[in-house]
Amino acid sequence: MIKQCQDNNVFLEILDKLKEVKNCKITSNTLYTYMISEQIDKSAMTLVSYDKDIMNGCVVLKIIKDDFGELSFFMTFIWIDAHFPNLMKEFLDFGNNKAKELNIKKIMFATGRKENIIGRRMGKYGFKKISITYMKEVI
Repeated sequence: MIKQCQDNNVFLEILDKLKEVKNCKITSNTLYTYMISEQIDKSAMTLVSYDKDIMNGCVVLKIIKDDFGELSFFMTFIWIDAHFPNLMKEFLDFGNNKAKELNIKKIMFATGRKENIIGRRMGKYGFKKISITYMKEVI
């Protein structure tokens, strides 16, 4: 069962999951700031799920406003235990319902993983690739 979370002890547990994600670009400090921002200004939402007493998934959603005032959920962190592959759909359904409740128009994410794999995996949930971001590090 997925639930919204505001518990600092659970936030620390999520930060431990951050270490399990290969090539994750988000830092512990940034992720923690997003998670506690729900308590401060309601600009984020942390969702968790458990199998018995063991966390099997978490998603951190940042609420952003575009230049036209429309709200979007930006998935800043996702961790799903590989033993629960159907859990992604459950999180996305929960997120869709929350988006409707809060009048949020879009759910977005960015990734540093292989584009074709992510496109195929997330395409089945209705996500469409809308752009590609290129980056150059300044030396």
